[in-house]
Amino acid sequence: MTSEEDLLKSLLEKIYLLVCGPDTINNLAPVGGSYVSFCLPGIPLGKDDLDFSFVELNKSVIAADFASLVNTVPPPRGQWVPSDRKVDAYYKRVLSETIRPVVTLNNNEKKRLASAQEMLTRMVDAVDLTTGATKKVPADTPLYEAYQERMGDYLAALTTYRSLQADYLGRPNDPAAQSEWFTKAGILRQKVQQKYDRWLAGGKTQIEEAIATIAELGRGTGERWQRMKEVVRLAEQTTPEGTPYLFTKFFPSKFWDEAHATSWTKFSMGREEVHTVNESSSTSFGGGGGFNLGLWSVGGSASYAEQKSRFKSDGLISKVEVELVRIPIRRSWWDATIFWDRGWKFDPQISNLVLSDGKIPPNGELPAYPTAMIVAKNLKLGIDMTSEENTHVATQFSASASVGWGPFSVRGNYSRNTDRKTHDFTRTAAGIECAGMQVIGFVCEMLPKSPDPDPNLNWQA
Repeated sequence: MTSEEDLLKSLLEKIYLLVCGPDTINNLAPVGGSYVSFCLPGIPLGKDDLDFSFVELNKSVIAADFASLVNTVPPPRGQWVPSDRKVDAYYKRVLSETIRPVVTLNNNEKKRLASAQEMLTRMVDAVDLTTGATKKVPADTPLYEAYQERMGDYLAALTTYRSLQADYLGRPNDPAAQSEWFTKAGILRQKVQQKYDRWLAGGKTQIEEAIATIAELGRGTGERWQRMKEVVRLAEQTTPEGTPYLFTKFFPSKFWDEAHATSWTKFSMGREEVHTVNESSSTSFGGGGGFNLGLWSVGGSASYAEQKSRFKSDGLISKVEVELVRIPIRRSWWDATIFWDRGWKFDPQISNLVLSDGKIPPNGELPAYPTAMIVAKNLKLGIDMTSEENTHVATQFSASASVGWGPFSVRGNYSRNTDRKTHDFTRTAAGIECAGMQVIGFVCEMLPKSPDPDPNLNWQA
């Protein structure tokens, strides 16, 4: 009989390969990281939790909550959990608690570095919530925005293609899956190529050359460090309650509306696709950390942060159907290349912090950082709710403000400030349906060994 652990790992592996697999059409490695920290269960997100900008004063609390969510440090193994450990806090420590070698740039190198930085970041006007005055805050340049938007379109097309391919390979005895592949594969493959070409024509080369220039010329230089500090200082916002946060967004904006309907990928998995996942490969999506505790989870509070009880079921799942989209995270105040930079180290008089030891899986205070959210909607779980074990689990639902199955939430809410129920399910003859949006995981970039100072540089401190 299929074990719950095999069921869960097979499901997570399939989702992982859709969002993080290589692009065999354009022969490209995964974009934006190759590790997924899954939420067990998902985190409900409504439109009101996402519809904000830094010029909307009345939405600063929403913006601060979102920044706190997506800037949480993901664990290198096991499931994603709420935490007070934030990537922006460690980034600030790198900027303020480190020493650098003596590096001198000539005038031409200084100009090249400044030009590369200006290609990525510009200053725009925003209102200071504390004083009401207008101030300058960092934002992505139009070219960098276009680069990111087109990258998102390319990744959406690639995910849809891979979903069709996964069904074809995973269901060799399913005539519908085989027919879909032979009918649509060529069209979807062409669409991936078109979206990649559009991304290439929309500034991909220029942007990536600018990032490479910053990494090359910025190694340990005072010019780069001062600019990064200034960008963070200017980017910091404050809620009316006095809570500071660094504005963090996503793209495309309003990804849930009709204009972006084609960006969502229809995902499904049937019982016949369950298999034993190799433990070494499962480390790519958090394997080895408590995946055998039971697929069902319930809690007495709607808050996601509450500890939840887990229940095992009989595993009689017939099918999972859901729509998925990968939504990149945008941090205009952030330069992640410094974690690969060997031109700095923590000042031993202040800290001996190890961000990552670079191993697989890594150890350290900041082993990875989120680059994108995996968002789901229109969930349908085909489950035999008449079985003894599943009936027992179902009795917990009426008394539970939050309910989850595997990486999916079927009841609960996101806001930390209210227990209002914003996300719920309906029971049908076929199982359970839940239309609302939810984050089921985060695509993450693993850090190399960091810090990893180059002993050949001119260290005088």
